Amino acid sequence: MSTVRPMVGITGDFRPERYNGAALSWFNAGYYDCVSAAGGLPFLMAPVQQDDDILRMMDTVGGVVLSGCTLDLDPTRQKKHQHPSVRVMPRRREDFDRRVAELAIQRKMPILAIGSGMQLEEMVQKERANIT
Repeated sequence: MSTVRPMVGITGDFRPERYNGAALSWFNAGYYDCVSAAGGLPFLMAPVQQDDDILRMMDTVGGVVLSGCTLDLDPTRQKKHQHPSVRVMPRRREDFDRRVAELAIQRKMPILAIGSGMQLEEMVQKERANIT
């Protein structure tokens, strides 16, 4: 008898087009290897921009990994000052990850948030609770 493995969505990294090069998305192997080793079936979530597509992905998964990165969330989106050392992540990635976090929280899905993913989850939770 086979056991159905839960499908776990994993957000990836994104770099917009630059220097005549194409935009890129990538996923650190450690995320999907760990999900698989823990008994889950990794589902790599490309940072699409259409909400219907994001909703369909979220209907497919039973939980999400909000991956981290070496860049920062845009503090100006929270009406905060941007320090010169801040390296802002691409808007497309932040928008996608934010929507995934909103839907996962709304649907009470399990979330593993790492680094900037944890910061984003906290911001979304505060926004939902109207905490400033």
